Amino acid sequence: MHEYFMQADNLLYIDVGVEGVRVKEEFDKDIPFQQVADLIADSGFSGQVVAGLKVKGEVVVPPVGLLYPDILEDHDSVFPTQSCAETINNPQRVETNRYAAEMTNVLINNLLHKGVLIQNEITFNSRDGVSAPTYVNGEMKRKLKELMNN
Repeated sequence: MHEYFMQADNLLYIDVGVEGVRVKEEFDKDIPFQQVADLIADSGFSGQVVAGLKVKGEVVVPPVGLLYPDILEDHDSVFPTQSCAETINNPQRVETNRYAAEMTNVLINNLLHKGVLIQNEITFNSRDGVSAPTYVNGEMKRKLKELMNN
């Protein structure tokens, strides 16, 4: 998707990612069982929704691959090649996926009802019930306006 975004002239790309629940096979056998159990119980609650926008060949709002370039180099994770339903080895929490859907709805609601992109990114934690938006900043708005007027 990142390669496609970078080649496109005009594109709004919304990427949603959630942390998988860690599984016992990921841990060193020397780690005490209770510590492993605690680490597993504390995983799988966070995620992010990132909106990237490209207009007339220029990146106005950076996509997920520019905000988190390490994901473009991740060849070990199963997630880039598997759907959520196939992630048996790294299951996802239902409540985290629901929270991700709600945060995505925030972006889409503003786009459909107001025609505006307000957030570039929303990070969240479904266990704590918190989200932290990163807003489209003044420079991004200025650049978009300039491109739209040309």
